[in-house]
Amino acid sequence: MSGTVLCVDDDESMLGAYRRFLHPAYPVETATGGEAGLAVLSARGPFAVVVSDLHMPGMDGIRFLAAARERFPDAVRVLVTGQVDVRQATEAVNAGHVFRFLTKPFRPDELVSAVAAAAAEHRRTAAERERAASALRESEERYRQLFEANPHPMWVYDTATGRFLAVNDAAVAHYGYPRAAFLGLTVGEVEDHDPPAAGSGPARHRLASGEVRQVEVSSRPIEFLGRPARLVLAIDVTDRKVLEDQLKQAQKLESIGQLAAGIAHEINTPIQYIGDNTTFLAGALADLGRVARLYRAAGDDPAAQAGAARAAEEADLDYLLDEAPRAIGQTLDGVKHVARIVQAMKEFAHPGTDEKVPVDLNRAVETVVAVARNEWKYVAEVVTDLDPDLAPVPGLPGELNQVFLNLLVNAAHAVKAANPDGVKGTITLSTRRAGAAAEVRVADTGCGIPEAIRGRVFDPFFTTKPVGQGTGQGLALAHAVVVKRHGGTIAFESESGRGTTFVIRLPAGPPAGEP
Repeated sequence: MSGTVLCVDDDESMLGAYRRFLHPAYPVETATGGEAGLAVLSARGPFAVVVSDLHMPGMDGIRFLAAARERFPDAVRVLVTGQVDVRQATEAVNAGHVFRFLTKPFRPDELVSAVAAAAAEHRRTAAERERAASALRESEERYRQLFEANPHPMWVYDTATGRFLAVNDAAVAHYGYPRAAFLGLTVGEVEDHDPPAAGSGPARHRLASGEVRQVEVSSRPIEFLGRPARLVLAIDVTDRKVLEDQLKQAQKLESIGQLAAGIAHEINTPIQYIGDNTTFLAGALADLGRVARLYRAAGDDPAAQAGAARAAEEADLDYLLDEAPRAIGQTLDGVKHVARIVQAMKEFAHPGTDEKVPVDLNRAVETVVAVARNEWKYVAEVVTDLDPDLAPVPGLPGELNQVFLNLLVNAAHAVKAANPDGVKGTITLSTRRAGAAAEVRVADTGCGIPEAIRGRVFDPFFTTKPVGQGTGQGLALAHAVVVKRHGGTIAFESESGRGTTFVIRLPAGPPAGEP
């Protein structure tokens, strides 16, 4: 039922409203709960859009949308709720991959707009799938051409019988069998011993002449002519003095996802005192209102006036009037703090660009400090010394942000390693103009870099961190970004036991005020 909208709510009146609001633009199916919604999906799916209430008896909206996503991942999900807190929003996004939230009560046009956007997203996804299918067909033809033209021996063999189903020209030439004879053999007649257990790795192959050669084999399962088969690439490495080490796949650099727990913690603290102060203000307003009503009702009655005065004393009006402004000020400060964190997240996570744009290095440093706060706040004090007159430099903001983040996190780890007793160190980030370049320095009071390894710190995959804590890619990619992508330089000054300073210089335009 592609193009249809499924609306799930335990309130029949809401289901009627969905039908009225969305008709006739969208065909609408309804269900009265999460379990019923899954039954409708199973019987009548797939649907383009699934709209679900959050709070329902039995299976709530988050669990329902998560189950719907598992069964029909293409359905675009919209969650409706009376209120959204940070925990529920996080759970909804992670469990159900919610496309949009709607908060009750909502206007008909808000619902129609949300469903229209979700339907458009569904169409976009379907179009991408069709493009992917077309690309797959094209890739199959390219695969055939690459198979035939590959300079290394390649073949396909039947996994059940081991018999060769296809061999390329390079295999025929290298192994010395005529093609017809090759296709009459089994893979066991070529392999000198059992193939690698994982399908890839070192092996020994026998040529038609009887000579045994050392090879590196890469093999993967495929379907060929309707039967299970394996595609094999064999590279002769007999004459190599040293086998090339197979590079491990580089892990992606730390991202907002890896910093999410720390960011959530940073937001939670101001949210807590915002909530506490709001609760206090609510109580204070209630007390003030009660006393005001008593005074208003007392009129000229002395006894009533005395009662109102006692109520005022019990409410401690002086205290309330003194503390309420402070509570409001703290609440506003908390709101500003949350806004700063959210803005920093938005700037750091902004999609990158392949074209250089003016980059405010001071702003980039401040953004990274805010985003990575949870990485350094327990181990170091961060000091910023930023040149207010530093002009923007041409650069790729997303990549430079990642460089500064890597250096800041590395500095925090170095400080922590140098202070196992928990004493805080210092990390200083500074910017300044240095001739024709803009300079960024990241200095720490950590353990320093041992002299024996200083020549290797920018090597790919080199790391001194324990397994699981570092891939050795951070500084290598920082070097690539600064040197290759920006034409700058990156260097460091280090003293064992006293700390390290990384110095980045990026080509800059003329100083402010100069042509």
